[in-house]
Amino acid sequence: MALSLWEQMRDILPILERWTGEGTAVALGSVIERIGSAPRDPGATLAVSSTGEVAGSVTGGADLLFAMKDNDAVRAYMEFLSTAEAQTIWVKQGGASSVNKAVDLSVYPNDVQRNAAKQLSQATFFRASPDDQMPTAMESAFWMGSLAYIQNPGQLDSILSTLESVAMSTYTS
Repeated sequence: MALSLWEQMRDILPILERWTGEGTAVALGSVIERIGSAPRDPGATLAVSSTGEVAGSVTGGADLLFAMKDNDAVRAYMEFLSTAEAQTIWVKQGGASSVNKAVDLSVYPNDVQRNAAKQLSQATFFRASPDDQMPTAMESAFWMGSLAYIQNPGQLDSILSTLESVAMSTYTS
């Protein structure tokens, strides 16, 4: 059952009140739509202050690059996209952060994005879950299988058989 907006935000409201009472600039990010499965419902909110404090959470994502053709030009382009030069162009537009630690924090368009990028660049880990790379049908089966296993580990063989069937139909169609 999805939580109401109030239920999603009530944990961070006292923190937001403190920050705004102190005159600290705050940016809010909220999940507005969920396509497929995701760990947070619409309404989940993350607040980042201009001093770098964080309250709440939303899910993170990443752009993944892949090439459909292997030649020197494609390899050079893929290499360029991972450079600080290319990532700087991307983050200057706003609304994105780079995991490339060579991207200077000064290129971010405001304090809130700069602090969010600082936290990302100093994070000891950023996990992409296995389902991030799966087609929707496989992703749904993966999460349903995970929940089924938690409820009854004794049905592992059946769960794995179901996942294999879904994978065969999803990846071969």
